[in-house]
Amino acid sequence: MAVYHCKICQRTVFSGRRKHVYEKGHRERLAALLKAFGVKVAAARKMIKVASVAKFDAQEHEKMFWCHCCEEEVRTHTSDGGITVLYGSFLEHMFSPAHRKAVNKFWWTQQADVKLKPQFMLSPEEYERYKSSVIKALENYEEKEDVYIKEVAAQIREVEQSRLEILQSVLEVCLQRSTEHLYHTIMKMRKVLSGATKSQFSTGTYPIWIRKSLVLVTCNPQYTMEYLLSRLLVNRCYTPLDDTRWTGD
Repeated sequence: MAVYHCKICQRTVFSGRRKHVYEKGHRERLAALLKAFGVKVAAARKMIKVASVAKFDAQEHEKMFWCHCCEEEVRTHTSDGGITVLYGSFLEHMFSPAHRKAVNKFWWTQQADVKLKPQFMLSPEEYERYKSSVIKALENYEEKEDVYIKEVAAQIREVEQSRLEILQSVLEVCLQRSTEHLYHTIMKMRKVLSGATKSQFSTGTYPIWIRKSLVLVTCNPQYTMEYLLSRLLVNRCYTPLDDTRWTGD
């Protein structure tokens, strides 16, 4: 008898392949293998009628599966780095001539149920239906993405508008408080000036910027309170007013 290594049973037998493949243990292990592999195949075959497209996820969409017929690892999904066609590579592999040849060899070697073999391959008609399904799925995905982008853009505009309104209201409050503060300050300065004596101005009791600014407003009617407020707001601090008509102390 020829020595035969069975990859299904993972052991070497000396009774030959023809006898071994009909043994009960081998048949049970082969049935379990095809059942487990068939679950993955069934999930992929669902995409023939209704393909599914999703945003690329490296953790999920770079998975591989082991093809027992070809005895090699194959990528499960098809992706371009942006979007993923679920089970795309799986179905492409099932349609390939190399896989078809490997399936025929596997079924003959293991003497598997012939009725199950068509499930593990993709016919030309099924492949054409699959391509049409993928085209529709991509079009629907693009439409949904366009709607999503428009919704996000609208949300961004809304948030920006709200931010601008809040900023404007804060600035208005700050400006109002600053104006009121400047107004009261100038009124106090005018009051001080009205009660000041000549000696207080000449001896430097009051700072020079107070003396110049207040005398400018008090002694020159053309300079109104609004004018002084505007000048102080522009300078944003209590700086002396620069006027060419000022003659000094």
